[in-house]
Amino acid sequence: MSLMRNLLKLDVKRYVDYAINKLHRSGTTVRLSKEATPDNVKAGNFDAVIVATGSTCVIPPIEGVNGDNVRLSGEVFMDDLVGDTSVVIGGGLVGCEAALMIERDYGKKAIIVESLPDILQTVQHALTNDLKLRQMIATEPIEAICSAKVTKIDDTGIHYAKDGNQHNIPCDTVVIACGYSPRNELFEELQEVVQE
Repeated sequence: MSLMRNLLKLDVKRYVDYAINKLHRSGTTVRLSKEATPDNVKAGNFDAVIVATGSTCVIPPIEGVNGDNVRLSGEVFMDDLVGDTSVVIGGGLVGCEAALMIERDYGKKAIIVESLPDILQTVQHALTNDLKLRQMIATEPIEAICSAKVTKIDDTGIHYAKDGNQHNIPCDTVVIACGYSPRNELFEELQEVVQE
């Protein structure tokens, strides 16, 4: 499965292809497979440095989160690594998109478990995007269980607490979609090395 299969990201894929083409045509030197360190950045004697080191998936402190049946959302976007039924932990933008991809692109069942009272509450994007995503979710048999806290993941599925009661959802795969944290280490190390 490739990123191309994810119809939600088709416009993003087109833009990425466009940007790569523009970059190649610009004559900009691109060095791949080379780690940037403060020493080699300083040795480059650059006029300015742009640090775009990405982010890492937030892994919640849930018992069993490192189990064999657990996938990160990014893995799901790149390949069909889910079983017939998946529980997506997190109902933000990434979690909702992952659930849609599982249902639409892979033809499998997805259930969202969100700790907040509704999905997409922490998302900061255009209202039209929010409405469209909610509309797309409504057209699929995706169940969203909100105001719920996942307490454990095991081989049978997930266990969660809601309204003072314990529940479980049997599933083959658990997808972690609890947000991202920036990778700022290099940026912080470069503060003393470069001016701009």
